[in-house]
Amino acid sequence: MKKNFTLIELLVVIAIIAILASMLLPALSKARAAAQAVKCVAQLKDCQLQIQLYANDYSDKIPVWHATSVYGVKPGWSHFLNLEGY
Repeated sequence: MKKNFTLIELLVVIAIIAILASMLLPALSKARAAAQAVKCVAQLKDCQLQIQLYANDYSDKIPVWHATSVYGVKPGWSHFLNLEGY
């Protein structure tokens, strides 16, 4: 004889899945924040390495933040990184 699920059994299973999902969401947001922090540190390390490589090629001089001239301020590397406000 074939037994079908009742509506109550189906609702209980859906409720259990919802409870498990609600317990999992905070862990996922923490993992996302940790991944963002790791990405940020990796990008900072990459910038530092690029500056060191530049300094090795140009007599231990690092790139200028802003270059000034007679005509005013020329964009330095901060302009190309979109860091003008910082």
